[in-house]
Amino acid sequence: MKIVATKAIKAMLPRYQAMRQLYGEFEGFIMPRTEGGWALLDGDNADAVKEFNEKVQTTYDKRDKEKLAGKWTLEDEKKLMATSILTANCMCSKTLAGSPLYMKTAVNMRIFTQAELDANPFLRDIKIKDCKSGAATLSLQKLPAYELFWWDESESGLWGVDVPKVGFFEQPVMLPVLNKGNGEDDVVPVTPGEITTMECHIAEAAGDVLVLGCGMGYFPYMVSLKDDVSSVTIVDANEDVINIFNEHILPQVQNKDKVKVIHADPLDYLANLNDGEVNYCFAAMWVSCGELDTYLRVKKLGNQFKKTKMSYWMERSFAEHIATYATVTIKKAVAKAFQKDEEPPENGFSPEEKHIQAFVDRLLRKEVVDTPAKFDRILSSKYILDRLKDKKLDYTPFS
Repeated sequence: MKIVATKAIKAMLPRYQAMRQLYGEFEGFIMPRTEGGWALLDGDNADAVKEFNEKVQTTYDKRDKEKLAGKWTLEDEKKLMATSILTANCMCSKTLAGSPLYMKTAVNMRIFTQAELDANPFLRDIKIKDCKSGAATLSLQKLPAYELFWWDESESGLWGVDVPKVGFFEQPVMLPVLNKGNGEDDVVPVTPGEITTMECHIAEAAGDVLVLGCGMGYFPYMVSLKDDVSSVTIVDANEDVINIFNEHILPQVQNKDKVKVIHADPLDYLANLNDGEVNYCFAAMWVSCGELDTYLRVKKLGNQFKKTKMSYWMERSFAEHIATYATVTIKKAVAKAFQKDEEPPENGFSPEEKHIQAFVDRLLRKEVVDTPAKFDRILSSKYILDRLKDKKLDYTPFS
């Protein structure tokens, strides 16, 4: 990447850097509520924590009184939660208070109900009982009232700053959770986040459908209900997960004759798949968008298909995650353009992060930034996704 050292670029940089710093403070702030109140980034500040808890308690007392009087609305509940978030962040960032980033997050906040869960076909039809196969377990777990969760992918904003969409339940709810047995980060729940982010993929799936990654079987179940879906083939490398699905989920599937499960490495299976052998392929082999290496390996294979339609769960989030690496590419290009002697940003990276960073540097190597508007374009998820469509995607797996 080359940045042209124009006056306009130089004048824009402080605003860009301030926005990125604000986002750095912002993106980690959403934490579960604890018995002592909302967790704070600066939790060692006893006075601040005490003040915060007193403010929250006062607001909750007011809510309880107005609820009894029938004056409290869902909109009031949203404002209360947004105020709690804002109050918590004011303890660690004066800049965040009243910022557009905060205000948009408040607008995006949603309150969910048990009725919405009960109306979902999978949660309505599939009865979950505690079970285990090898290291994998399936169970119902309680999500506490007012605990925040992501209900959809973030909304893209200016300069790669993404606005999260968070929500909560007013009452505790029980949700099915699959632990694949590979550690606490390898957990697959069915929450409003999974439901919302899979809706578009479920709607477009048709014909013979291939699913890379079994999980709890939410996506396979939902597409098997569709009249325009002829078959659903699931490929997963985790035998314990397959056993749980076959023994506890599949018998409850209405159209189980449509469903077939294959124990194999999904990447190997995709690499040997003939173009057009299936009509639709949905890749969901990851728990979070932090698994960039897996996504990019699947993406590189998927780019070779023309007849088979490929889709990737949480793809926009992957693009937004890649955009954070693009900010490092930009930072290096800025240092070079303005002849600044700075420590390489990758010095604190893990080996895998350095591998991804090198890929992003290559992805952007032909970019020339000569206007402020190009910063926004390069850091947008749309731009990143367009670049990732290259049939000759220059990515090598991390080993």
